Amino acid sequence: YERSLNPGWLDQWSGGADLGFALTSGNSDTTNFALGLAMTRETRNDKTNIYAASVYSRDSTTGDSHTIANTIRAGVRYDRNINRKWFGYGFVDLEHNGLQDLTLRLVPGGGIGYHAIRNERTELDLLGGLAWNREYFRGDSNNRSSAEAQAGQTLSHRFNSRVTLKEQFYFFPNLSNGGEYRVNFDNSLVTDVTRRIGWQLTVSDRYLSNPPFGFEKNDLILTTGLKIKLGELK
Repeated sequence: YERSLNPGWLDQWSGGADLGFALTSGNSDTTNFALGLAMTRETRNDKTNIYAASVYSRDSTTGDSHTIANTIRAGVRYDRNINRKWFGYGFVDLEHNGLQDLTLRLVPGGGIGYHAIRNERTELDLLGGLAWNREYFRGDSNNRSSAEAQAGQTLSHRFNSRVTLKEQFYFFPNLSNGGEYRVNFDNSLVTDVTRRIGWQLTVSDRYLSNPPFGFEKNDLILTTGLKIKLGELK
């Protein structure tokens, strides 16, 4: 009990990661890698969320090596309670998309949140704030920056003793260039097999209304496989 009142930074983490790797050689020559990560640390006064999703795929069957997918997404959000219902938050999102010529998208921001639902099975938070989007694309004079508003929600729900859902959705209207916007969606569904091992499905989707010329607006990552629970077991 005393430890729960003043936990150390390495205490009270929960969550897990799924990792997939496939390699073929012979008639086909391919390499595939996928990663999904979701970690949470919650105390009486604050909450920290870390997420990551990545897919890499290369095909050398024809003799020429082609990268089919090369995407990395990660982020962290920190919440600090103001009272029982309201909290302030700050976040940083990072993204790399090799096939969209996006070297790095860096988005820091923050705002105010509201605990709409908070009980033993379900937590639903509503959020609104501001962000700064800095994008680095390959090529000369392709980098761009913009101020953004942010509206979104996060949901954590336990269906039963074995199945848990974690989801977040954010809408970023561009304040520097009216009519442009981004949408971020991340979802993780976990079914426990044992206390330490489960089956995890991770979905991560990004929509950009104004991608560089010649590129698609929407990018979807889906990973699934065995999940290894990290941190403390609940």
